[in-house]
Amino acid sequence: APSPPRPPRTHAPTLPRSDALTFLTLLTLLALSLVLRLPLRVPWLESWDEVDFALGLVRYSLSEYRPHFPGYPVYLWMSGLLLPWTGGETAALNLVSAFLGGLTPLPFFLLVRDLYNWKTAWLASLLLILNPLHWLLSERALSDVPGSFFVIAFLCFSSRVLKSERRASRCLLTVGASATLGLAMGI
Repeated sequence: APSPPRPPRTHAPTLPRSDALTFLTLLTLLALSLVLRLPLRVPWLESWDEVDFALGLVRYSLSEYRPHFPGYPVYLWMSGLLLPWTGGETAALNLVSAFLGGLTPLPFFLLVRDLYNWKTAWLASLLLILNPLHWLLSERALSDVPGSFFVIAFLCFSSRVLKSERRASRCLLTVGASATLGLAMGI
């Protein structure tokens, strides 16, 4: 008996057009945001809060305001991981802020796209990147922007949980939402 004909060879699977466009959009937003933040980090401490964070990296003690209450353990832990490679407390602290400030437009884009549409998400993300307050706080040794990154990531995960139809996806997204909310509370 003759063997059944083989199906024609196809090219490697590609992303659907909308997924490819989203990927390129996210890559562009990421590049723009990081390029505007990483090289412009403030190399000194400008406020007592920043000094408290730097002292907390040297020796963590809430009773000595190193840093002030509530202690910001996640922010200091993340900064402490970078401390051996950055050459100082200020650089480690503001690198975490600049990096997470640069990443913030990604979950923000996905959240706004889920709630509205692609064009609105693109414009809103671009406005977030160029927002003077977000830009300024991204370059300083403060926990505001890292905290906002994790809150926006939590909202993005939560939005996806509500839209997901598969139980396994909802479970994974719920774990992601829980983890990002926990991290936000520690920052």
